[in-house]
Amino acid sequence: MAVRKLLFVFDNMDLTGSHRVALNLMDAAADAGLTCRGLVCMNDNIRLSERDHRFSWPNAALGRGGSLPLKALKAVCAVWQTWRLARQADIVIAVCPPSAVVASIACSVSRTPLIGWVHYDVEGRRREPVGSTTSRLRDWMQDRLYYSFVPRLPHLAFVSDAASRSMAKGRRRRSVPPGWQVLPNLFVAGCFEEASASLERFEGIKALGEPVLLFLGRLAHQKRWEDTIRAAEELQRLGVRAQWVFLGDGPQRSAFLNMLAASSARDRLHWLGSDPNPRPVLARASALVLTSLYEAWPTVILEAFDLGVPVVSYDCPSGPSEMLGNQERGWLTSENPKSLAAAVAELLSPGGTEEACRRTEAGRSFVDAHRPEKAMAAWLNYFDHVHAGRF
Repeated sequence: MAVRKLLFVFDNMDLTGSHRVALNLMDAAADAGLTCRGLVCMNDNIRLSERDHRFSWPNAALGRGGSLPLKALKAVCAVWQTWRLARQADIVIAVCPPSAVVASIACSVSRTPLIGWVHYDVEGRRREPVGSTTSRLRDWMQDRLYYSFVPRLPHLAFVSDAASRSMAKGRRRRSVPPGWQVLPNLFVAGCFEEASASLERFEGIKALGEPVLLFLGRLAHQKRWEDTIRAAEELQRLGVRAQWVFLGDGPQRSAFLNMLAASSARDRLHWLGSDPNPRPVLARASALVLTSLYEAWPTVILEAFDLGVPVVSYDCPSGPSEMLGNQERGWLTSENPKSLAAAVAELLSPGGTEEACRRTEAGRSFVDAHRPEKAMAAWLNYFDHVHAGRF
């Protein structure tokens, strides 16, 4: 019997890259004739359950956040509701590691096949020592979840070959299990609903008549925003005139603003805060710059490919290398600000325009393979194999 019903289990519903990709998959699966439901275990931060009938949020009455006992109660409620919905589904998909715990408990009772969706690179995540992001206890617990619990699931969908290999290596496996499959992240252009909050200010910066380089991401340790500031200072030292725009917010905002104010390039550095729809700004940027500590499969690169915007990225584990294709679809640099600045200088040089056009055109071809009409077939085939117990 073919798969007809899917249940997607989310942790906190934010419009992060992984959540947006999951929504794309839900829409594409529905177009293919499957019935899709979604459940939010903890907090629905964007109130999707209020405007999308497919979603339920069993903890709505308990509110957002809360003490540890309240979160435990939320987890129990989520397991109960997941079990009820899982009994009506052919397959359950855990979109993120925390939701995989809830889904695993529910599926063990309902006997519904479970697929864990892996949006991270194990070797990359291990670059962040315990205690570098939140508390040592929380980081340790997250590590156990990401590195010990998730790899034990028999069915895992990976965003890239490198992510799959890194998990197998982390578990000391000689080969990737047959139930672990690399499947394309579905890309849908312009899936943002909100208006851009920063476009008008960005246009004012662009009106200065210089190239505008865009940093788009959270102000957090993983994104290494400080390296972007240092690259801007190095580019200024090289005599290359350009403006830099930072779009995003996060836990390191204060440190970021202090470094911005103290920078020798501060007159060319502009923070525009967060934006619910950064696509119009990205479309007008001269290039997208990434300085991440690690990235499994950054959706923002696909967005840049689709818009024809050049990408300059650190060669970090593991997504940018695979996506940029050995310099074929962008500029991949060593992980230091001087190398990044040199690549940007090359891109902005008189001869860089033609090369940028060639690489961005290759990027457009790459993103075509991730559009639903081409990528969905691989997902449907995987669903049928999991449901039939062929792994």
